[in-house]
Amino acid sequence: MKKLVVMSVVIIALALSVSAFAAPKEPVTVVFWNVWGGTRAPLLRQILDRFEATHPGIKVENVTLDGSTDTQKMLTAVAGGTAPDIYMTHTNDLSMWANLKAFKSLNDYIKRDNLDLQKIFYPGAVQGSTFSGQAIQLPFKFTSTMMIWYNKDLFRAAGLDSEKPPKTWKELEVAAKALTKKRGNVIDQAGLNICINCVKGPEDPFNEWAGRNGGSIMTADGSEIAFDGPRGIETMKWMKSFMDNTVGGFDKYATQFGTDWPENRPAFYAGKLAMLMDGPWALDIYRKEAPQIMSKVGVFLIPINGDNPEAKQQYTAYGVPGYAVPAGAKNPDAAWEVLKFIGMEGGCEYFKRQNRTDSPLLTCVDEQAKKDNPFFDTFMAAMNSVKIVNGPPPYNQIQLRFKEMEESVLMGKETPEAGVKTAAEDCRAILKKK
Repeated sequence: MKKLVVMSVVIIALALSVSAFAAPKEPVTVVFWNVWGGTRAPLLRQILDRFEATHPGIKVENVTLDGSTDTQKMLTAVAGGTAPDIYMTHTNDLSMWANLKAFKSLNDYIKRDNLDLQKIFYPGAVQGSTFSGQAIQLPFKFTSTMMIWYNKDLFRAAGLDSEKPPKTWKELEVAAKALTKKRGNVIDQAGLNICINCVKGPEDPFNEWAGRNGGSIMTADGSEIAFDGPRGIETMKWMKSFMDNTVGGFDKYATQFGTDWPENRPAFYAGKLAMLMDGPWALDIYRKEAPQIMSKVGVFLIPINGDNPEAKQQYTAYGVPGYAVPAGAKNPDAAWEVLKFIGMEGGCEYFKRQNRTDSPLLTCVDEQAKKDNPFFDTFMAAMNSVKIVNGPPPYNQIQLRFKEMEESVLMGKETPEAGVKTAAEDCRAILKKK
């Protein structure tokens, strides 16, 4: 393992030193739009300061956006000719940007600097960043699935085995019921919100749960809608019944706890929420925002439908997130220098300092990272369960539509059968317009 790590460091170092950096004739400021907010923003600033120290003449203006509105902001900027120099894409929207030709091809830069992306990044990350033979971004992470973080003290208090978390949907519902405390319609302690960020944000819980039931949003080649099959309908029915049976309904939970991470994480820290769907990125966030809980938290893979013999640990991601240079960037050459750094050497350091295992860089995880992360094996199992498919250009619209369906069904505005059927018909209509 140590030899692999050394080789990885050498490969990245060589890649960055192949062409000597030529300082710009006039000082330039590269504007970098991203959603690295919260405790991650100051860490990113430290990484960018390192870049500036070795690249005189280039400053980086770090602009933190709201992850629920940044796509629309970028669409407006592209249309108005005010795009930044670097933009951080989401897992589900790169195909849209490719179709709009919103980003510069990086092929000429890659060729000029003699970079072999296949020797730097995992193949799936490269494939997910390439359209029609053109690399239009450098991946900043290998698409990960969410997991379920849990409070071991609350498990023990409810008579549950804190070292044997649920593995199936039935076991999860039993645990969630035991962990929920109510006074009439008032929820004093909730077991789990299985639709975290389903109202807004890039995450898609329905896709997470459908994958653990042998279902998928699209067909295997990413060309047709598939979530209205038996597995998709079964998944949505189960999601609705889970929230009804544990906390009395998603509507009651949303009113009292909210639906997204900024609202649910504080409840988890305070012991008011026993389990929380979150990602590998959460480890560093929890350590900084709520260090007092770290001695009593655990994490487990999202359970599968144990009644379905075809169910397994699988999550299909329809894209790979990365950093891109917009076609209208004012400083594309300087942006490329920044992009190389934050996509390779700086990006590796950024993830290591967060104890994350989802870097797209080959062997960016070393022995020290394993020691610093008590959940390393679970993180790697989650990462290895991901299948990447390049979605169609309007996939972000498709995702928005089935997220609307999730909320509508869980709020009791339509039945699971009707909601799934109508959403699928709408998504097929979206596909036809592409």
